[in-house]
Amino acid sequence: MIRLYFIGVGGSVPHPERGLPCLAIKKSGETILFDCGEGSQVGYIRAGLGVNKPLTIFITHLHGDHLYGLPPLLYSLSLLGRTIPVRIIGPVGLYEYVDIAIEKGGGGLGFRVEVMEVKPEAPHLEPLIKNDKYEVYARPAKHTIPSLVYVFREKDLPGRFNVEKAEKLGIPPGPLRKALQKGELVKLPSGKVICPEEVLGPPRPGIKVVYSGDTRPIASTDEIVKRPDILIHDSTFTHDIADVAAEKGHSTALEAAQTARRIGAKVLFLFHFSQRYKTLDKLREEARSVHRLTFCAEKGTAITVKKERDRLELTFTYVGVYTRNRNTIR
Repeated sequence: MIRLYFIGVGGSVPHPERGLPCLAIKKSGETILFDCGEGSQVGYIRAGLGVNKPLTIFITHLHGDHLYGLPPLLYSLSLLGRTIPVRIIGPVGLYEYVDIAIEKGGGGLGFRVEVMEVKPEAPHLEPLIKNDKYEVYARPAKHTIPSLVYVFREKDLPGRFNVEKAEKLGIPPGPLRKALQKGELVKLPSGKVICPEEVLGPPRPGIKVVYSGDTRPIASTDEIVKRPDILIHDSTFTHDIADVAAEKGHSTALEAAQTARRIGAKVLFLFHFSQRYKTLDKLREEARSVHRLTFCAEKGTAITVKKERDRLELTFTYVGVYTRNRNTIR
């Protein structure tokens, strides 16, 4: 299970109801942030993502609407008492930006900041981050400046524990069963060694999320990008002005939907909307003509994502000034 939080979903010009790009993924007490537009620290705090929890921030590119909220977020966390390090990963030039904004800015922080730069034009076959819970990969985007697409992939989970088989094998409830559920060999009091495969079902695939940042339709079709459970794709314009989208290095809602279909995405979220659109109905309808399970990302929406084999369950929590309601889609 993971939890998505759309902190900001708008395009370059700020829109009070949409904010600027920022997506949080929460997994097992850790937060992974993708982009950090202006005002992101407000949504971050409001989402309750934690002051002293593990935090890694991925920046797709160095345009201000994806980056200028980074120093305020770091300063806010410091003022609130953060002491553990923050990792920040993004294109070449990010280190200089952070150095000027934080160190040369004279503010100082109560925690260490670790910056890693990635060349978008270089192949990145290995994950940028890899632990026992998830991996994050980068692929090149096609924008007006060097930019990255990020792929979050939850590690596969062990299969379901078969209690009936465990009882037949004489495995008592308690630590031995827990060890088997973690994929460890165990030795019974009788001396018999039990393998996890003897009591566990097939591995359960983890959740995959692809986040595009600003880009023309994602071109990469390698296995890391293919078949995501959720694709969050630049959808700045409607297709009647596709020439404007191409000129500015963005995608239309129709192109996002075509990309979702091409790479086999289960669910598509459109985001990075131009403020020329007062409502998003036309973008949604355009995309759904190609990819039925399409939604327009909404600022302040938290989504709990659960997966059981090929079955995906999304529970939406809409957080407004006066209201909070939930909706589940299976």
